[in-house]
Amino acid sequence: MLKEREAADIAMRASCSSVEGSACPATLDASRGRLGSTARHDSSRSIPLHVPLRRSPSPANDLTIHIVDDEDMSRRSVAFALVSAGFTVRAHRCATSFLDLLPVSESICLITDLRTHDMDAIELLERLRQAGFDVPTIVISGHGNIAAAVQTMKAGAADFLEKPLKKERLLTAVNQLLARRRQSPAAPNFERIAARLRQLTGRERQVLAGVLDGLQNKMIAHRLGISSRTVEVHRANAMAKMEARNLAQLMRMALMIEALMIEALDASPAHL
Repeated sequence: MLKEREAADIAMRASCSSVEGSACPATLDASRGRLGSTARHDSSRSIPLHVPLRRSPSPANDLTIHIVDDEDMSRRSVAFALVSAGFTVRAHRCATSFLDLLPVSESICLITDLRTHDMDAIELLERLRQAGFDVPTIVISGHGNIAAAVQTMKAGAADFLEKPLKKERLLTAVNQLLARRRQSPAAPNFERIAARLRQLTGRERQVLAGVLDGLQNKMIAHRLGISSRTVEVHRANAMAKMEARNLAQLMRMALMIEALMIEALDASPAHL
């Protein structure tokens, strides 16, 4: 019997090869080790192939994760990581292929590259919003920066990850997305975040505002008339006080209470 990774790799390569020559839209279906066509997918473009995979202890049985990435190796790598963790996956070479499937009956979330050949992630998120689809989304990019992360988060993305993706980081982001999907919004969460924000000094709020504007540390330093090193210190302090594990989480918090942050910033003097 083939080992799990070898079996999954053969399945992924075999199914991907069936659509390599196809013009977009072309999709690859992977469902916990079962790779093949669906009722809405042209069966001539995929090879039904059944390969057993070890399931995760608690796979998200009601969820399909859609991947949009026009880089073949990246798309397959992300799909493999998710399939091997027990998720149902459907991968697309372009955003149009994903949009053409909507609406769907099952619960879905989306992992999309920042830029694909037909549209970028911000346009994709905007189209989903205009169509009334609430799809939790993680944006990935090999050319990411703070400005790009801020733009995608403001457009509605739940997280922003830089390539090359580490499997552990990817799965953590997906599991956090699922946790937020299951958790209904609650006022106490808002109040906790607001209380953390009030702990920031005026300068820390100014630095945080610069980060949310998509500015690099040097640009924030120039704006505030302080050194880049001082900006780094204030940014680290702000993340610690806000209890943010990463920049994406910090941005989610700040965007949630942006009006309160602006009000507090205008009312508070700067403290060096």
